[in-house]
Amino acid sequence: MARKAPAKSVAKAGKKRATRKAAKRKAVAKKRAKPARRKSAPKGLLAELSGGFEAVIDTLSEAERLRHKLEPRMAADPE
Repeated sequence: MARKAPAKSVAKAGKKRATRKAAKRKAVAKKRAKPARRKSAPKGLLAELSGGFEAVIDTLSEAERLRHKLEPRMAADPE
């Protein structure tokens, strides 16, 4: 006759399940607690030049948008 496997303790199985759930909750909480990684800015002359260039382009594009907003083109009179 085949030998029966020993009965597993219900309390032991419940405890294992509870520890797995607790570990999972802890991992999720730890993952959420981490701040988002920020890309470090490149350093050096090239970075300074590119940053200045971007600032100039942003300023000019904003000025152009404001000019169009304040002085919309009028339709030409068909006279």
